[in-house]
Amino acid sequence: MKSLNDSIKESFEILLENISFKKPQGIATGYPHLDNMLRGMTKGTLTILASAPSLGKTAFALNIVHNHARKTQETGVVFCSDLSNTELTFRLLTIASGVKNNYDTDYQNSDVKRLTAAVNKLKDYPLFFEEHSGFDEAMLAKIKEIHSEKNFDLLIADNVRPDECRKLKELARELNIAILALVSVFSKKDEILSRGIADTLVILHRERKVDYDPDLGAPVELIVSKNKHGLCGTCRMYFIPEIMLFKESCAGDEPFVVIPEFYESVTPYTELKRYLTPENLPLPEHLHSEIQQIDENTDLDYLLRLSARLEAAGDHENAVKVFKIGQKQCECNEEKIECVYDFLHAAMYYWLFHRECDMHRCMARAGEMLDEHCQREYNELKRRISTYSPAGWIKDDEI
Repeated sequence: MKSLNDSIKESFEILLENISFKKPQGIATGYPHLDNMLRGMTKGTLTILASAPSLGKTAFALNIVHNHARKTQETGVVFCSDLSNTELTFRLLTIASGVKNNYDTDYQNSDVKRLTAAVNKLKDYPLFFEEHSGFDEAMLAKIKEIHSEKNFDLLIADNVRPDECRKLKELARELNIAILALVSVFSKKDEILSRGIADTLVILHRERKVDYDPDLGAPVELIVSKNKHGLCGTCRMYFIPEIMLFKESCAGDEPFVVIPEFYESVTPYTELKRYLTPENLPLPEHLHSEIQQIDENTDLDYLLRLSARLEAAGDHENAVKVFKIGQKQCECNEEKIECVYDFLHAAMYYWLFHRECDMHRCMARAGEMLDEHCQREYNELKRRISTYSPAGWIKDDEI
């Protein structure tokens, strides 16, 4: 029995933890906005990701695995699917490298390098595959046996029928693991059944036939409609089907979303203002939680987007701070440049840092290595450099 005073103290601590946006209590998805709502996938609970068939549930689950593998090598994951381990591995490497896996396509040297880098990053990650044709008693016993050997923390169950979810929920509690079940719903009845069983229910929605920017991706909504451990709401993302990559919109698109036919010289800040409505502008508290997750392995593009969004939210000091981290990473990574895409990436950053000599040097090196696969990216960056102003919110003395 607890007194009201004890309950208030306990509740207040939980409230403070939510307000301070510490790391999620459970296993993170790797998408900051979604994790702020979910508070992670808690051990002992069942999270259901539901959608109509063939909208990208398996791809999204593999994106979670990829995000987790980039951050930690500690949490083991078992992926149960009716797909073969070879097929799942191909898909995971596609997400990690950005190289489309076509059996009838000859890979270029740059593709091979990116695939090799992805293999080296993922090869030691404790991910295990188990094929299944249904979650009957024999399959549940097999999972328990694997858990006794591998002691994994997250089970991703693909192609789960709604009527199998209750067994998985009981399994999550018995083994004290987090289970993410990917469920295809064919009717409102299936959705209601899933909602009644799940601790957390996330509905993935996207239009099958919609024109979209191939670089940005097709718009996707992840609707958290039930959540015992956090908030409900909608997380907006983009999905690039060709490489099965999901990326969070982060209350806005890329700092450079579109290059219109007639345009004025703009910065990432004004570009954000142009495409965002006031109600969708990022909240500073959410952005500060993302700053806490930055480390030496944080992606350069992510740092740039975060810096621009901080400035759009009015936090100039942290915008400069994150921008400087990107500058430092660019300088460190220049020694590791190996292919044309790396030189294009470095050129973009030097341009943003007002260092034109370094920018032209990297563009020249990229120009020497062009082929038909990267010619478009080269021309696009050259057009931006000649048209857009660098990041105008950063003063020279701050750099």
